[in-house]
Amino acid sequence: MATGGLPAGIGAVDGTAIGDDVREDVGGDDAPPYSDVPGDEADEALPEAEPEARGIAAWGSDRRRDLLAYIGVPLGTLFAAPALVLFWGIVILGSSTSSPAICDGVRVVNGCEEATWLVIRVHVLGFLGLWALLWVLPWWRGLRTPRALLALTSGVFLFAGLLRLAA
Repeated sequence: MATGGLPAGIGAVDGTAIGDDVREDVGGDDAPPYSDVPGDEADEALPEAEPEARGIAAWGSDRRRDLLAYIGVPLGTLFAAPALVLFWGIVILGSSTSSPAICDGVRVVNGCEEATWLVIRVHVLGFLGLWALLWVLPWWRGLRTPRALLALTSGVFLFAGLLRLAA
C-alpha cells in the first residue's frame, strides 16, 4: 500500500528512505562523462598525468609565486652575512697583533695596507655581485633551493676574505 501518494515502500515505517533520500537512476543526457566500471571506454579519454620532475629539473617546475622568499632571502643575506663575518672576524682576528700573511710579498715596499684593502674590496664586491644575482632569480616557489644556495655561496665568499686575512 502506498503512503501519502508515494509508491509502495517509500515513506513506510519500516525504515526505508522517503522523499529526496531515494536515489534516482541517472541515464541519457544526464549521464556522467566517465564511468567507474573498469575497462570502460570512457577511461581512455582521461589525460595522462605528467611524470613528476626530479633533481635539478624540479627546481623550476613549481612556478607558484613566492614573494616572501624572493624578498626575504636577499634582504636576510644582505644583513646577516656581513654581521656574521664581522663577528667571526673579531673572534678570529681580534687576538692577533701580527700582520696578515698576504703582506709578506709587499712588506719591502710597505704595501700591506693596499694588499689588505685589495682583499677586502675583491671579497666585498664578489659578495655584492652574488647577492645581486639573488634578485635575478624569478620569484617561483620551485627556486627556493637555488636561491638559498646562492645566498649561502655569497656569504661563504665574504667569509673567504676573512680567512685570507687570517692566514
